[in-house]
Amino acid sequence: SNSGIQTPTSSASSSSVNCFDYSSCASEQVAVLASTFVGGSSCLYQACTVGSLLAEAMKFQAGADIAVLPGSMVNSSVSGGSLSVLGYYESMPDSPIYTVQATGAQIMIALEAGVASVESCDQSRGSLLQVAGIRYSYDCQADVGYRITSVTYDDTNSPLNTSATYSVAMPGMLNNPSSMISFGVFQGLDGSELATTLLEALHNYYKAVRVLAPSMVDDSRIIGAST
Repeated sequence: SNSGIQTPTSSASSSSVNCFDYSSCASEQVAVLASTFVGGSSCLYQACTVGSLLAEAMKFQAGADIAVLPGSMVNSSVSGGSLSVLGYYESMPDSPIYTVQATGAQIMIALEAGVASVESCDQSRGSLLQVAGIRYSYDCQADVGYRITSVTYDDTNSPLNTSATYSVAMPGMLNNPSSMISFGVFQGLDGSELATTLLEALHNYYKAVRVLAPSMVDDSRIIGAST
């Protein structure tokens, strides 16, 4: 994979590790090797380490080809150093995880919907999709609906095949019609809900990787540019 994050070889078939009795989790430490996990407003218009980490955790837990997460879900910035699992979890959003079968064309529509919300190239507002399993570029000055300039599927290091079908992991709100941040293209697609939530997936991913560090994330998974 060229996603730039250390991905374990285990998949959804691995035995889950559930440690959500906070009193027993609080003493476990996460080794954060860089100064800050970047979250907050930066996740609205570019790749951010927290968004990338959560997307990778969903992809890992579901054994999916691709994972997507709206940047507006990620609103935290976690300081580096030694951080308890409890402290890290309390700074993260939680959600059921759904996997759907989507074509490359449908994924492209979702990416376009995300970058359509980027209002200006001065990085002031937006809610693009944080991703795992793909990398994409967009032009913030292009017409809405025509901003995505390239999408690369990591497994093949080649352009996303718009005719192919991929398994896509996502927070449940993305295919929930009643959610304010649902993406219409994902509604009604064949899929299933995992028994594991987003935070449980993050914990299981940490158990497999053993280190959570911003240096694991390649910012080039999302490139915004102006013409």
